[in-house]
Amino acid sequence: MGSFPFLVLWNPAPWVGVFLLGALGGRFQRPGRWPRWAFRVGLGLCAAAFGTPLQVLAEHSLTAAMGQRLLVTGVAVPLLISALSPAFWRGVWRRFGIVGRFLVRPLIALLLFNGAYGVTAVPGLWNWLCTHPAAFWAQNLLFVALALLFWWPVLSPIREVPRLHPLVALLYLFVGGIALTPLFVFWSLLSKTPAYAVDAAGAHLLSLSAMADERLGGLIMKAGALLAYGVVFVGIFWRWRDDGSGSGEAPCVGSASRTPVDLAEVRRRRAEKQESS
Repeated sequence: MGSFPFLVLWNPAPWVGVFLLGALGGRFQRPGRWPRWAFRVGLGLCAAAFGTPLQVLAEHSLTAAMGQRLLVTGVAVPLLISALSPAFWRGVWRRFGIVGRFLVRPLIALLLFNGAYGVTAVPGLWNWLCTHPAAFWAQNLLFVALALLFWWPVLSPIREVPRLHPLVALLYLFVGGIALTPLFVFWSLLSKTPAYAVDAAGAHLLSLSAMADERLGGLIMKAGALLAYGVVFVGIFWRWRDDGSGSGEAPCVGSASRTPVDLAEVRRRRAEKQESS
């Protein structure tokens, strides 16, 4: 990495952007220790992904690119959704209106997010993105936006654009994990020769052969996504089991999952039933 200038390896622009977002976004955090730390960690991961040598490596190595994408779309974006207040997100969705509500429909969000993985994996396009830094930055920002759409159906904190029912959310995450399988199979199992010229030229930065770089990149993409989806999957399942299962209060499949106000109402009704019995 010594052949790259210091300001290329440690780009100050993402750090400045994260600092400004932290200063401004602090006013819109949810109260409590967890949202505060989720906000800090989410922004910190964005800075680490885009303002460190990982950004340079990502332009030359599929392994680094998939690691970078996982940090941002699989960890940072869900943390930021959870950390920011409902009032903030209501303001965001008012600006997007009907278009935003359409894009966060589960099928649309799944197709857009996973479709972007497939389109950018086309060898000619990927080689072009990796040799044009501005275009590579644009696709990074695109994936941040698409990750927001992808996670919204299962993490939405507002009634105006509500969450899926837990059962549907579990199915949604399961399908999301399966959708990346063809790309993983191509990169890590079927390909016999390097698909990307940039890997052949730059994989040495990680002391890997071009083929090893692509196979490891595919594994990171698939295993990382399953881990990220799995954590949310388990969280949704246990929360649903504790707060809705067996109480007779769960809504019909396809309706919005409960907000904190809904859960309080469930607990109140459950207590009333116990007192009456």
